[in-house]
Amino acid sequence: MEQTGIINSNNKDLTENLPTDQEKFRSFIFLLIGQLTSLFGSSIVMFTIILWITIETKSAPILSITSFLSFAPVIILIPFTGVYADRWNKKKIIIISDLSQAIFTLGLIIMFLVGAINLIPILVLIVLRGFGQAFHQPAIAAIVPFMVPQKYLSKINSISFLLMGLLNIISPIIASFLMTFLTIGQILWIDIITFSIALVPSVFLKLPIDKRRRRKKSKFVKDFKEGLSAFKKVEGLISLLIIFAGISFFAIPFYILTPYYIEVTRSGTPFDLALVMAYYQGGIVAGALIVMIKKKWKKYVLTMIQLMYFQLLGIFFYLFAPEGAFWLLGIGPLILGFATAIINALLMTLIQTIIPPRKQGRAMSLLIVITSSVAPIGMILSGFFADLLGIYAFFWLCVILMAEIVTIGVFFTKILSIDKITKDKMKAINE
Repeated sequence: MEQTGIINSNNKDLTENLPTDQEKFRSFIFLLIGQLTSLFGSSIVMFTIILWITIETKSAPILSITSFLSFAPVIILIPFTGVYADRWNKKKIIIISDLSQAIFTLGLIIMFLVGAINLIPILVLIVLRGFGQAFHQPAIAAIVPFMVPQKYLSKINSISFLLMGLLNIISPIIASFLMTFLTIGQILWIDIITFSIALVPSVFLKLPIDKRRRRKKSKFVKDFKEGLSAFKKVEGLISLLIIFAGISFFAIPFYILTPYYIEVTRSGTPFDLALVMAYYQGGIVAGALIVMIKKKWKKYVLTMIQLMYFQLLGIFFYLFAPEGAFWLLGIGPLILGFATAIINALLMTLIQTIIPPRKQGRAMSLLIVITSSVAPIGMILSGFFADLLGIYAFFWLCVILMAEIVTIGVFFTKILSIDKITKDKMKAINE
């Protein structure tokens, strides 16, 4: 009897040391603020680096290669890092990946100071930052369901997209302003400063303990297959992700070729380009606000499908606006950004709702692989096909193929059945 009392007492002590739901949520909010601060600094630095490459090389192929190199490490490593995000200490992964990116930036600052900078170290930095992001993204995604009540997932995701959209509007403006009186090496210090701010909530992050992971270390292949099987168990989910990937692939040219389309095809100015880009980010902010305000979504997949068709309407504005009417042309990117923000927030919430929390790291890595692996290919091919077919013909081909992909998905797959599963799961959560 005395031994039982000791065991119960020890269990009570362990329970008291575990964070409560309120503590977890509060800790997550501080983490989110820190990560957004770090993202803000990284956005300023990356815009500065891209602008430096543009000024120094004046080469579109180099810019395409730069975009490719920023995505490639994430796409290659994410299937593995997602598994390890579930198995390893997520807090340590976040801190180490952030710290490594700050160290890489510091190395670049030193090279600028000694005057030993050229294109190669810049590209190496971009690749190394990609390696850090490959670990960072699934770790952050895997934390969310553990720390945020499921009924608030949609709102938290929308707030994240809203704030990221605002940061992406502000950061290029600030970077351009800073470049008028600071050197590139001095601007890079912003990344170090914002990382230091983000480090504080990461260090004090409190996470619940997954006892199953502590008891047994499963093998990598088994873990990866478990993540894939979690997707397969939801009828229509793999098809939905493939459709999403197809839409993303044929939408990439509209993002990658926008500078060329505005400045060369449409004879615009840098201000016109900035205006069109601001329209897009404004659409993201508006879409995120809608998701944040709307408390419940009855049909996630149906809403995403409708928004995919709505994106096609935006492209018509993009292509048919009269010469010089960039305020009208910008409505296209505005619609694209608006729909993209809602689709991404709903897709993220959908995965976080129907996939078990302990498999979120693997699930998010597979989500990124399936939906984003086409991005580097699209980046490389966009310029080639625009030259081969002409930019207008190429854009129209992309529009037609996007419409066909969505239509085939609606009529020949079971993606709409996912809404029934989501409805039942959300009903159970709210009861």
